[in-house]
Order: sequence, then C-alpha cells, then structure tokens
Amino acid sequence: PHMDGAESFGELRRLNPEVRVVLASGYSHEDVASRFAGKGLDGVLQKPYTLLKLREALAGLMPKRPDGEG
Repeated sequence: PHMDGAESFGELRRLNPEVRVVLASGYSHEDVASRFAGKGLDGVLQKPYTLLKLREALAGLMPKRPDGEG
C-alpha cells in the first residue's frame, strides 16, 4: 500500500470532510481509538473480522428510515 490508515483517512477527509469512515486495523482498538481521538472516525473493525461485524459497522453508518426499518 502507498498509504497507511492515517494517511488514507486524512486524504478521504480532504476530498470530502463529511465522509463516514470505519477503519479496519490489526492494531488494538485502544491504540486506534487513541490515535484517531477527536478526528471523527466512525468506527474501528479489529482484524480479522467477520462479515457480520463488517455488516454491523456499515449498517451503523446508514441513516435510519422514517418508518423505523433498516
């Protein structure tokens, strides 16, 4: 890779300050949380992660529908 997670996050935010970001990392959740504290990271997936965990993380980013579904 040409960029690490922090560089990728910064570039995504530079391109679109409103973009929602979930970071997948092999580092501990605490390490990632402290490194990105106050920067607006929307979530962290600890590697290795399951498809269910990915789905849950992404679903948490989606706006709720008015009918309460989804």
